[in-house]
Amino acid sequence: MEKDYETALDYFSRAQEVSPNWAVPYFDRASILMDRQEYAPALLELNKAISLMSQFPLFYMVRSIAYFKLGNLDAAHTDQDAAIRLSDKDALTVSPINLTLYEGDLDWAEDYYARAIAKMPRSFLAYQGRADAYRANKEFEKAIADYTHAIQLVPREADLYLGRGKCYQALNNPEKAAADFRLALRKRISYT
Repeated sequence: MEKDYETALDYFSRAQEVSPNWAVPYFDRASILMDRQEYAPALLELNKAISLMSQFPLFYMVRSIAYFKLGNLDAAHTDQDAAIRLSDKDALTVSPINLTLYEGDLDWAEDYYARAIAKMPRSFLAYQGRADAYRANKEFEKAIADYTHAIQLVPREADLYLGRGKCYQALNNPEKAAADFRLALRKRISYT
């Protein structure tokens, strides 16, 4: 979080030495290498992480980004498809803490979600994921359009109103933001 990459890489290397069959330190090292745009070494770490924990969609998504950045679209698309096969929910949307995955990788996200939407045009998750990617990259108008489309597909989903409200807030539209935040709260309460 403090961007002290060298210290973090050292700690993750130590974790690999202590637990060589634990996938997380390999993924964490890969994430740092990705931040530093060192995609080829990141692939080596991601390959090891996936060999140890092959059922985790996020690993495939990040490896897809690495392949995409290296210009290997076939491998990028193969990993995108693998992530969705494992869990469309976990592959198409990420937890709020993982939204940084999309920052600076909008080209990849647009490719990924265009393919997902073409295959699953009624999937609100695909529109939500792309909206999240747009929001993470400050493309708020595009995000609002995708959140709105997702809401039309599944009007009960509170996170869609919350995401759209955050976009309206970023665009300095407090009335629409407040309305969406109220709807998000109402949907969350009625859903539980």
